[in-house]
Amino acid sequence: MVRALAFLLLAVLIWGVQPVVIKLVLAFFSIGFAAFVRSAVAALLFGMVALLSRPPPTSAASPSRLSRGRLALWLVIGGTGMGLGNVLWNASLTRTTVGASSVLQISGNAVIALYGILILHERCNALRSAGLLASLGGMFIVSWNGQGLAALAASQYFQGNMLAIASGVAWGLCAVAQKVSVPGRSSVSVVAPIFAISALASGGAALSGPVLAADFSAAALVALVLTGLLGMGLGNVLFTESMRTVTASVAAASLAACPLLSLVCATLLLHEPATAYLLVGAPLTCAGVVAAILSEPAAVPGR
Repeated sequence: MVRALAFLLLAVLIWGVQPVVIKLVLAFFSIGFAAFVRSAVAALLFGMVALLSRPPPTSAASPSRLSRGRLALWLVIGGTGMGLGNVLWNASLTRTTVGASSVLQISGNAVIALYGILILHERCNALRSAGLLASLGGMFIVSWNGQGLAALAASQYFQGNMLAIASGVAWGLCAVAQKVSVPGRSSVSVVAPIFAISALASGGAALSGPVLAADFSAAALVALVLTGLLGMGLGNVLFTESMRTVTASVAAASLAACPLLSLVCATLLLHEPATAYLLVGAPLTCAGVVAAILSEPAAVPGR
């Protein structure tokens, strides 16, 4: 369990810093192209790793291993969710702040938590319920930002906020696909095809417009490739590996720590304004995360 939690926390660290880099990269490259490059780089790297890795032996100890048909379906769901989530998230970063986008994209955590509670029958006690509700309340505060309804609907920030929420839901579906697909298989054998399908899904968006948003920058391209290797690649492998042991609900709650790190990095490095609503909503969301982590349920017998 300690090793799985260490992997999960390292993924949180990588994903917490990543939004600042992507925000800078999107000043030079289009939304679709950035999503495509990150997915393609991760697919190439971990596809090679998967080919060179020995598959784990099949045993009766892995009764939840999927058939090929169901595995293919879940991989398509995961890859499509990842590709769509990345395109939507990139679009949100061009319309709202890194802090707000990072807080709101954890809407996917609700998808993971509900899957754990409703499908995997993970226990949800009062403290966990309160933590999840606090996270949702924090997300509402950040989205609202004290604006009237008319101003809110017309606000570019609000549009970016809604795109961030939609990206989180798409990523939540991808995380569920990882959770379902990994039993009896290596992490790379699961994430490599998900990356490849993600590249195909985001490639359509890349072809819909010009690649460059400004003059070409070699440094920005290198940064973009690194976010594919570390953010999408290593981060997702660590997360998938942690999902072998960590319950789906706790994993969902732990990922909500990413926005606080992103908010701090954006404030210090990009000098983005931190509004009162963001300063209240982000800690409230993270407080809900801590409550959910401290209330980790006991394993369900036979699961």
